[in-house]
Amino acid sequence: MAGVSTITTQRSPSFLDFAGGDGQVTVAEKRASDRGVAARGTSGVTSGRDRCKRGKACGATCIDAREDCIIDFDVNVNTALNNNRRYIQKLRESGSISAEQEQRVLKEVEDPTQFKKSTDRVKAFREFGEMLKSGTVTEDEKDFVAKLLINTTLTPGQDRNAARVLDYNEVTSILKPGKLEALDAAYKASFTNGKFDPSAPGGMGDYIQKNVLKHQISDEVAEKAYYMLPSKVRSAIDKAGSVNQMFSGYDRDGNPTFSSTPTRERGIFLTKRWGEQGGLDPYTGKPIDIRNAEPEHMVAYKHAQAKGGGGGDQPRNLTWSASQPNNNKAGAGDDFSTWKTALEKNKKLGKERYTQEVFKPATEKAASIKGRKASASTDLETALAAATPQQRINTTKALMMTYGSDFRYLLRSAGVGWQHQDRDLDHRAGGKPAFMDMDIPKLPGYKVKPSMAVMVALSAVDPGRRAALLGAIENLRKNRIFSDSEATEVRGNNDARLALKKQKSAEYATKLVQTLEQYVPNLNVIL
Repeated sequence: MAGVSTITTQRSPSFLDFAGGDGQVTVAEKRASDRGVAARGTSGVTSGRDRCKRGKACGATCIDAREDCIIDFDVNVNTALNNNRRYIQKLRESGSISAEQEQRVLKEVEDPTQFKKSTDRVKAFREFGEMLKSGTVTEDEKDFVAKLLINTTLTPGQDRNAARVLDYNEVTSILKPGKLEALDAAYKASFTNGKFDPSAPGGMGDYIQKNVLKHQISDEVAEKAYYMLPSKVRSAIDKAGSVNQMFSGYDRDGNPTFSSTPTRERGIFLTKRWGEQGGLDPYTGKPIDIRNAEPEHMVAYKHAQAKGGGGGDQPRNLTWSASQPNNNKAGAGDDFSTWKTALEKNKKLGKERYTQEVFKPATEKAASIKGRKASASTDLETALAAATPQQRINTTKALMMTYGSDFRYLLRSAGVGWQHQDRDLDHRAGGKPAFMDMDIPKLPGYKVKPSMAVMVALSAVDPGRRAALLGAIENLRKNRIFSDSEATEVRGNNDARLALKKQKSAEYATKLVQTLEQYVPNLNVIL
């Protein structure tokens, strides 16, 4: 009975294997045997007894005998789910994923309780099942949908503390002869009379089409795939790599439109683009997880905005990239020629030396930061639990020395709003996070930066007044952020923006000293 679904282990229906082969028991036969009825041919079980929740004899007419049926779902939803089951089994059999990972994906994707919380999600599975039955879905599209479901289940959200450094093999892959030269040529061809033009012949749009996109994914399949994802995953994709002006679909004439807030149209496009790329990074060619990757503006967004053209966040300039090459390129000023020079310098070190002097230290630092981030709340709680103010101060100071450059995790654990937004409305949506010490080498009359003064004050203050002090510090942080009117006033004038930023930082420093002295008199002596 080759090609017929088989049961190879005693598991719940959602974990059935689809290996096929003679001498195995078919799904229909197994279920029929369990109920004491006979299997008839390959069309399923025909019986007037033991009807499923939909009122039909299990396997009789509602689903093909080659497929598994979960009675919590209707026939078209099951058809879509079977596409995922077959693909994940292939991955498990090839050794790409473990049996435990296979079961995790099936359990999470097919959990009826979670699944049915979203009517959009159920509808997407049902409609994709109808498309599968109609034969309008290509093999590439089938694989894309299954791969997306598996990928978003097995990979968490992006680890912002992960090392953003390339390994040596990635360096050599990006330096493949002709690659960066072609990217540089496409970048230069993307500007017409000094203005960014994503449709320019030979520009980045053409480069992406010819060199980055591997598969054709229809808009309809991309939309179904997007809505098959849990809402929190869809939201993360919508906002990924958000900038001031984001792609939001097309107008009636087919021209891209833009929005200051993320839209589902952007999320659907980014989902489609990941599938078109085959889940591969455009620079290294390595597989990338959509939850850990970053939308990449091949012509840097800031460059595109500065030279007009309606913005760089649009289909002919967008791909997905791993965080390492994305950040490495940005570190070279998003200039492909400069990037090539920097990469060649690293390549000349040789694999062993580069690994020991560049890659290994960066990864070890990332690992140590992650550990400190996790332990900061416990360390700080212990320090602030000391009986006397002096004991609390001494313990907290020792902690600050131990944490060093990772000191911000102590501030975060203390409940301090340690960032303000250095708003640059011509680039990032919402602004760029800036540390509280930025532009303030030392507080007026003090010998320390704001962060240290705040931590010592929180240690010295009466515990009963600590919450009030935190509230006062938070108010100062909010006042330091550019208001909408201030941001609008300095938009496009960098000198004016920097002057206003300096003014607000000076005001923040003065008022912070006054606030800290109010709660902890003679703090300067304690410091």
